[in-house]
Amino acid sequence: MSKPGQILFTLPPELSDLGRLPVRVRAHDGKLVGSGLTAGPIDVPAAKYRVSVMLPDGEERFAPDLIALKAGQMAEVGLSGLMSPVPVEEEQAMAGAEPPEAEVKSMPALAMEESAPNLADMALSAAAALPDHQGFEMRIWRGHWLGEWSNPKDALAQGLGESVWLDPVSPTQLEGLDSVDQFFVYRHIRHDVPMIRMTIVPWDQCIVCVGDEHQPRINATLREGVDPPTIRYRSVDDSETNALLNFLDAGVLGDMQQVSAGFIDQGREAMLAARVSLLRGLLGAYISLRSNAIERLGDWLEGFAEQAPGIPDIHALQVELYARLGQHDRAVRALVAAMGDDCPWFRAGLSYLLERLRLYLDLDAETRASLPLSEDEWQHFARAKARIEALAPYMITSQTFATFDIPE
Repeated sequence: MSKPGQILFTLPPELSDLGRLPVRVRAHDGKLVGSGLTAGPIDVPAAKYRVSVMLPDGEERFAPDLIALKAGQMAEVGLSGLMSPVPVEEEQAMAGAEPPEAEVKSMPALAMEESAPNLADMALSAAAALPDHQGFEMRIWRGHWLGEWSNPKDALAQGLGESVWLDPVSPTQLEGLDSVDQFFVYRHIRHDVPMIRMTIVPWDQCIVCVGDEHQPRINATLREGVDPPTIRYRSVDDSETNALLNFLDAGVLGDMQQVSAGFIDQGREAMLAARVSLLRGLLGAYISLRSNAIERLGDWLEGFAEQAPGIPDIHALQVELYARLGQHDRAVRALVAAMGDDCPWFRAGLSYLLERLRLYLDLDAETRASLPLSEDEWQHFARAKARIEALAPYMITSQTFATFDIPE
């Protein structure tokens, strides 16, 4: 087998605050063959490739030429000359033709020839070149996910509010609300069955900032070309948060774990830094739990709870962390607190709560008696478990944020 080559996508120093962005490597027919992050080599076999980078605003930009990669060679790609997403008909034409090969330059030569583009101008230029997009009208539901309703349809009938218009290009900004769940609600057809989709509305803000300009809010758009319409959330203020959400979209998990572990290891000082956002902290915690990198996570979550007590996912994360550490006294107390919270924003948090409720409710009477819970709290666990299990069959496991499809 021939030795693989490597593709390295670099950002100029003045754009380093964007963080490490997702990079995709495709064969000239469009098939994805590799992915990674900027400033990290991506190993792929010797061949001709198209390379793209996903910018923090969600725009995927392609290098204008194919990269002809030889065995054992490192091909470096820079930010200059990147194109907008390629239309389908052009992609098909490229698959049947041999485009000109890109000249592979060494890093010093590349750095000398590139001039840093203005990303805002690039985004505006790309948006102006795109065709008009059809939007989608939705409703906002407000209520409590564990409210006293017998089925999800009853809840929908009681909580529907104003209409909101979303499209794939122009973000719609929503205000975050504490102590109430907000969901986007809209109809669609899946496998010829009319469905109602509910997607949680999270929010973001600076952890320690104050003032009107730091009010809780979130930007929402539609994912383009996806059926049924799927909502894409991005922070209004924090590019690092959006880079991590882009990693989730691109499926770049290994590097996400490395980045998040370094963030958590900084401890409480990291969350006190200027403009670090709530979603950034939550993403770091979830990714650390996913990779079981939990040595420093307990102190992090305690500090996070002090700074942002209204974020519903914190108790869900603590339940899972303490249970994994065998600290079941603390886990059940966190579970009691979680049952009074709003719905976890992330699907993983909802799954953690359900699995731990099942675990503790299945304990024998003697083991139950050893835990610091009253009989009323055990009964509350049983009712909460029944309600979450009623929701669980409707959960869409392909979505990062809590999303449900309910048959009409």
